[in-house]
Amino acid sequence: MKRMNLFGKLAIVTVLGASMLAGCGNSYSADSAGGNYAVAPSAANGAEYAAETADYYDYDYGFEGSEVKMDDSTGSSVSTPTTVDTSRKLITTSYLDVETKEFDQLYADVESYVNSHGGYLESINTYNGSRYYGEVVERHADLTVRIPAEKLDDFIKEIGNAGNITNRTQNVEDITLTYVDLEAHEKTLRDEEARLEEFLREAESIEDMIYIEDRLANVRYQIESMESQLRTYDNKVNYATVYLNISEVVEYTPVVYEEPTTWQRMKEGFSEQLKDIGNFFKNFAVWFVGHFIYLIFWGLVIFAIVKWILYMASDKRAAKLAAKAASKQKAQYDAYQQTMNSLTKAAPVTNNQPCDKGSDPVSQNNK
Repeated sequence: MKRMNLFGKLAIVTVLGASMLAGCGNSYSADSAGGNYAVAPSAANGAEYAAETADYYDYDYGFEGSEVKMDDSTGSSVSTPTTVDTSRKLITTSYLDVETKEFDQLYADVESYVNSHGGYLESINTYNGSRYYGEVVERHADLTVRIPAEKLDDFIKEIGNAGNITNRTQNVEDITLTYVDLEAHEKTLRDEEARLEEFLREAESIEDMIYIEDRLANVRYQIESMESQLRTYDNKVNYATVYLNISEVVEYTPVVYEEPTTWQRMKEGFSEQLKDIGNFFKNFAVWFVGHFIYLIFWGLVIFAIVKWILYMASDKRAAKLAAKAASKQKAQYDAYQQTMNSLTKAAPVTNNQPCDKGSDPVSQNNK
């Protein structure tokens, strides 16, 4: 048997690995595998390099007993058939809208059903409602439930018995071809990993070790990526996903099995109107009692404002203002008269001559 160096071995292994990857399935998408799995060096370069260096080194290639054999007629590689799981790989997703009159009870039942079937709640979003909007406090919850695929029908049946299912949608995605192709690629890369580990043990130079370790790291990275993708697929296949919406209602939505007649529609419409009128008065009574204190307060405020406006516009107020103005005018006139009277009673000064001593000014004036 011819001898060849370590690089020749690696080149041929690369050629065989590329042939096996191509034979495992050309339909495999690089996106579904999580990356591009092209290998280097290329097949043509590897074969050329192996042919050039085959006569210079006395390494035995050691393909005896290997799973990969050469076809004498074509010179191409023939891989031993690999046993893979060919069962159907189905990803099931369900959407459920459920009504209930007992929100808390149904919510607790859902948790109990999930635990009893070996599932789990992936996400929970609840809304407890508000008394400031609408006439009824409405609550609802959005749940993402993961249930073992074989228990899905039982779970949905239990939900239907506990509440009223108004909408159900179910999607099934078949990923069998992608899953099988991904497994085949992983098997091929593991065979290549085993050969690279054997070559690494036989390497005699630093250059050979660096080249093999680099190639081995690349192969292992691809294997880990494929294993991660396979685990993700297994989880989606084994556990169905249920998007569950729970709504609290006063009455269940009726199920119509046949088209109602005109008379039935008129009767139902009249009944709905009477029901709406009754609900209006009922809700008004509740609102009135609940806001009684506020109504009294604002009633008094409005009464005082109206009373003041009417008083400002009344004749009585006008007469009162006129009397007040007249009284003020009379007071001013009286003050004026007193001032004038005091001025007229004062004695006038006739001359500037001083009076004689001992004389009386009054007597002097009388003379």
